[in-house]
Amino acid sequence: MRANLEFRLKVLEEGLRDKETGRDLWRMCSEDPLFFVNVFGWTYDPRLDVPEVPWILYPFQEKALLDLINATGVTGQKAHDAVIEKSRDMGASWLCLESHEWLWHFGERYTFLWLSRKEEYVDKTGDPKTLFWKLDFFLEHLPPFLRPRTVRTHLHISNEENGATIDGEATTGDMGVGDRRLAVLLDEFSKVKPPDDAKAMKGTADVTRCRIFNSTPEGTNNAYYRKAHTPGVDKLRFHWSVHPEKAKGLYTTGKDGVKKLDGTYAFPAGYAFILDGKLRSPWYDGECARRASALEIAQQLDIDYLTSGGNFFDGGVLDRAEREDVRPPYMRGELLFDEFGVPTKFREGSQGRLLLWTYLDAKGRPHKGRDYIEGIDVSAGSDASNSCSSIGDALGGEKVAELAVINMFPSEFAIYCTALSRWFTGDHGEAYMIWEANGPGREFGARAIAIGAKRYYLRKRRGDETPMARKTRTPGWFTTDENKASLLGDYRRALGSRLFINRSIDAIAEAREYVFAGGTVAHPKALNSDDPSGAKHNHGDRVIADTLCWKGMNETRQMLKGAQQKMPEHCYAARMLRARAKEAAKKSVW
Repeated sequence: MRANLEFRLKVLEEGLRDKETGRDLWRMCSEDPLFFVNVFGWTYDPRLDVPEVPWILYPFQEKALLDLINATGVTGQKAHDAVIEKSRDMGASWLCLESHEWLWHFGERYTFLWLSRKEEYVDKTGDPKTLFWKLDFFLEHLPPFLRPRTVRTHLHISNEENGATIDGEATTGDMGVGDRRLAVLLDEFSKVKPPDDAKAMKGTADVTRCRIFNSTPEGTNNAYYRKAHTPGVDKLRFHWSVHPEKAKGLYTTGKDGVKKLDGTYAFPAGYAFILDGKLRSPWYDGECARRASALEIAQQLDIDYLTSGGNFFDGGVLDRAEREDVRPPYMRGELLFDEFGVPTKFREGSQGRLLLWTYLDAKGRPHKGRDYIEGIDVSAGSDASNSCSSIGDALGGEKVAELAVINMFPSEFAIYCTALSRWFTGDHGEAYMIWEANGPGREFGARAIAIGAKRYYLRKRRGDETPMARKTRTPGWFTTDENKASLLGDYRRALGSRLFINRSIDAIAEAREYVFAGGTVAHPKALNSDDPSGAKHNHGDRVIADTLCWKGMNETRQMLKGAQQKMPEHCYAARMLRARAKEAAKKSVW
């Protein structure tokens, strides 16, 4: 800091004293953005006694500034979008602004657009958190020989010396329509809520070849998450651990105890290391202690998309399920069947779509002595989402099979699922089928019934979803936002109490992505899919199939329990049911 300030003072004095030196310094700044910022740049931090701070870039910031300039394509690289994933207080917004300011300052007729979720975050007089206030502050602190002639109005600034412009808008409505820009900044983009985030993605796609998506994570229910997880996207990751000040005393923990990653740091005697296996430092430990919740830590510090989004399923329950219940499938392959859904044989293969967590008997069929339930989630047959079947053992409470297929029309999928139902024949006959009847589920149900499916869910009387409720003649379970949230809640409780044992790692991974959204529960892709087929309602497909499987399992258990309660304890039927339950428990694969 001291050496930098002494150098700045010397350079400033020379530039102010001699016009030719001032012109030389202008040329040097036009050729090197790092020299420009490190010698003449100032930033603002209201937490300090003197909030005006000379801007001296850390190494990770220098690289990022050059990367952001290169992303525009003006340096010979191909113009491209870039995503900034950041912890809070890493200077990312300032860097985004300066990458554009430098080109606006020294280029020719370059134009930029800056977007934030509200107009008041883009430009508001006297408000340091706005984008244009930061730009004004930077320009005001430049010496006269570097300051260009400008025209500044609300949400606009133009460089009168080269014709370059910067404009601002809110990420709502038809932002950027008909516009053309060298680059667009979408600041704190994860906080732009659906559907405005999808509109912003569409509205800016034709405006520029270079969009900068800058944000801390805020769950998975947003376009920022989807962009950050697009294969091949250029990502700049500003994790707190790359900041030299925040990373002092960097450490982690493992089986062998504390591992100190910063050998130069002297920890005070008796320092209370936190043994959670995360990357930590004294600065990070202190920040965690003053944050209100794990949600805030995930959002502001950890770049943790899942924990930061108000996820529906408890992470600890899913961690336990993954650790204790998940298994590789015992077998995988394809079930072969005829055009009427009559199964012929199981053909094992490493690329098969049908996963089994049960062994087959001597005849190559699943064991009898169980009561199988088949939960089914049906897509429209596009490549936007899977159609899924989840098969469970009602008495043992285990998931024993999973099928996920893509690009299969509902009528074709109905034949496959009906064949599975017949293959998984238990003590009460074919596996009990329960499918989501909305949208493509209608075509699915009509085909399954037409080829002779025997056991399937019939809609209950309106307002009565109890196991013993009177049934209608309408097949399939019809979804509303309210009953879907209730159904997912039942499944969540079943996972937590281990009434439902899920063996599938993919199903657990999908459950991690479900979020609270607008008073209901949904998978992020379901809220923003552009699939015109209506398949957007089927994202998170394995979870919906598992949920329906649990609904069928739970109803079967309740019906058996109710039947037992109505029978004399020592009658033949009651003794038979108890014997079957006891035998099924013995046959559990675990």
